[in-house]
Amino acid sequence: MKKRYAKVSRRAARNGWPMLLLTGACCAPAYAQEVAAPVAPAASAPAADAPAPSTDEAASSAKLETVVVTAQRVSQNLQKTSISTAVVSGKEIREQGLNRLDTVIQGTPGVVVQTQPRGYLVAVRGLGTDLSPGVGDGAVAINVDGTYNARPEGTQVMYDLARVEVLRGPQSTFYGRSGPGGVVNIISNDPGFHNEGALALELGSYGTRRVEGMLNRELTDNVAIRVAGSVLKHDPYYNNGTSDADQKSLRAKLLFELSEDASALFGFEYVDLGGAGAGYVPAFAGNSVKDPWKTANPITGPSERYIGTKYWAQLDAKTSLGKLSVLTATSGGHNHQFIPTGSWLVDDDGEDPHSLRQNTLEVRLASQPVEHMKTLVGLYYYDNDMRIIQRPLTGPLAGGTIHQNSGARSKAVFGNATYSLTSTTRAVAGLRYTIDDKWQTTDRFPATPGDSSGTWHRADWKIGLEQDFGPKTMGYATISTGYRPGAWSTMPPDYPGIRPESLRSYELGWKTQSADDRWRLNTAVYYYDYRDYQVQDFYVDPTLGPVLAFSNAPKARNMGAEIEAQWRPAEADALGARVGYINSRFRSTIVIHPDGQNVSVDLNGSTLPHSPTWTIGAYYQRTQSFDSGKLVARLDGRYVTKYYVSPNEQPLSMQDSFWTGDFNLTWRPSQGDWSLNGYVKNIHNVYVKNFYSSGWLRGGAPRTYGLVWNKTFR
Repeated sequence: MKKRYAKVSRRAARNGWPMLLLTGACCAPAYAQEVAAPVAPAASAPAADAPAPSTDEAASSAKLETVVVTAQRVSQNLQKTSISTAVVSGKEIREQGLNRLDTVIQGTPGVVVQTQPRGYLVAVRGLGTDLSPGVGDGAVAINVDGTYNARPEGTQVMYDLARVEVLRGPQSTFYGRSGPGGVVNIISNDPGFHNEGALALELGSYGTRRVEGMLNRELTDNVAIRVAGSVLKHDPYYNNGTSDADQKSLRAKLLFELSEDASALFGFEYVDLGGAGAGYVPAFAGNSVKDPWKTANPITGPSERYIGTKYWAQLDAKTSLGKLSVLTATSGGHNHQFIPTGSWLVDDDGEDPHSLRQNTLEVRLASQPVEHMKTLVGLYYYDNDMRIIQRPLTGPLAGGTIHQNSGARSKAVFGNATYSLTSTTRAVAGLRYTIDDKWQTTDRFPATPGDSSGTWHRADWKIGLEQDFGPKTMGYATISTGYRPGAWSTMPPDYPGIRPESLRSYELGWKTQSADDRWRLNTAVYYYDYRDYQVQDFYVDPTLGPVLAFSNAPKARNMGAEIEAQWRPAEADALGARVGYINSRFRSTIVIHPDGQNVSVDLNGSTLPHSPTWTIGAYYQRTQSFDSGKLVARLDGRYVTKYYVSPNEQPLSMQDSFWTGDFNLTWRPSQGDWSLNGYVKNIHNVYVKNFYSSGWLRGGAPRTYGLVWNKTFR
């Protein structure tokens, strides 16, 4: 019915049937709430750049917008989803110039973003990624357009997005692959059956230049295409020429309506990341120097070049049993990095990754809605293969070549069900059975090679209750589990293994919205019980040289809460507040070697890394209307208490408490589909640590400012 309506509407537009279109527009929202269908095409319409609403429309503009998410693999209202979820819309991302993942989700309660050389990793509720790439798995899965992203490079470029979802807590029964701590879904816009284009131009501090474009075309009644691209350049943040940007990316999607009940979507993405690479500063500078970005050690001519490609296809079809979805993807990449002699950490001419290949296949069947039961069942397959090559110029392995080959294969079957016990009470249950295979070969000349492999079988589950306390109020209680497979060391002396990590989560949640849709309040409290928490330890042994060792903390626990509120007291005003609380502890002996020294320290009783006790944020947005347009001012502020940025929990790896904010001022004219946004990010110019190793830090961006011009063509 939906596709038939879309075709009739398009023909009506071409033949001038305004009344039919108006009638269809009134009926469409009710249908959208009934059917679990992808929502990204609808989200692609740049409503933020539309002309000012009429007087009748203004009456409803003071209401909060309905937020639709795909957190449980089907489209549903955020307020009806029994998962603690934060969402950032594509409209906010586009207008505020949020072109990095850290700026998109910063300030989200319970979330800490970890900067990587070519992208970002995310820690949620104290669970993040501290294991070397290709060795261990992350605790938070980052999915881009529905497919798992094994490396951080895929998170570097953010453009033409529908939304970004942050799902807190174990999502094993829905997502499975490396998601005990949570999931981040990055969802780009799909093609739509309309003709439009968009252009964004940005100029800012540090020589920032960004050009982003999009073209959406209806090729036939049944075929639509969307092509988007982005070029971003900025000068180095660090005085030694590192932490610059030289990024180019392209994405193309082709949508076929095969019939009224079936569609096929094909996608391609290309990313080219160049520049000098990531920058580091001495750890003491991050604590005691006003402008740490000016303290990096001199390096002459560092460079890197990463090129990645991704192809994917998705088939959706309505069957007598329900909606069938098949998603398959293949991606690859390679990187060449050069750090010249005399640099601060390692002198090498190598590739990390030298080559990377990843394939995924997922098949899901969402049942047709029935009176008491709805289900989702599926099959999942994943494999990857990665090679890393390094050629040290100094140190114990100077003159040799290090080859590391690693791979993983994961197979799973999963199912989730919701059963209505009464008209207001529902029971939820989920189960996923996974078989993980991993292998690794390390050849270090002149050191001896090390080969490792292992297989893990795991059953994760979820049970819970959902209770409606009113038309727009829901409470839920869930118990769920998650895990990470084991791993091995890639360095001498004996390549010891690491046991799988497991987690059991207990969570209570409450979601409510006022009857007039002017305010919304979502809360969650949780308790985590860890077993065999995975820790990576790097130190220099006087005899063996560099040692990379893995170990497990037998017991750890984490408990906390999140509160997120939004309020629209009037059409011109919007307010929001976010509060996150984390209390975490190692509860058993776990020995590491701080600061790379051959001295052991027991972390028993210490807090887990990436766990600020308090994260507090708020924003205020004011819209001032004029005959010629609207001026929108928005101020975001956040305060974060101190936390460790790595398991090496020493004073130099501690991020002190800080507060900062962002300011945006946007002009939208009454006539013309364009807007102009001025921004200041990191107002207080705070150096926020997000990585520490052996006396060296990596941190976030300094204060930046600029202008973003957005234009839509129809």
